[in-house]
Amino acid sequence: MRLATLDKEQPTEELKKEVEAFVREREKPAGGFAATPRLPPTVEDTYFAIRTLEILAALTPETEARTRVFLKNVSEIPNQPVVFYRWLWLLTHLKALPADLEPFFALYQKILSRTVSLTKPE
Repeated sequence: MRLATLDKEQPTEELKKEVEAFVREREKPAGGFAATPRLPPTVEDTYFAIRTLEILAALTPETEARTRVFLKNVSEIPNQPVVFYRWLWLLTHLKALPADLEPFFALYQKILSRTVSLTKPE
């Protein structure tokens, strides 16, 4: 098998199928994706899996539906800025945002205040 190089060649159909199979092996029946087949799903692994499947034009309505269920059942809203961003991206992209966004904005302010000073410099 000949792999594509990063500088000029596009990935072959064979490579695309291998990457899709790799990602799908990490998809959980109840939704979401994990770094390995045996681990539970995480927001970050799910984010990168969905982005990869989109690039491969392999994202199915069934995977989208299972991912929405996973996102709805995430036990805690992510409080790390990058994970929070990826979680919101997934919710928005998969049209899974809840009607009441107030808890999201409150958490976002809390995260932002931890990472950036919200006061004016003197």
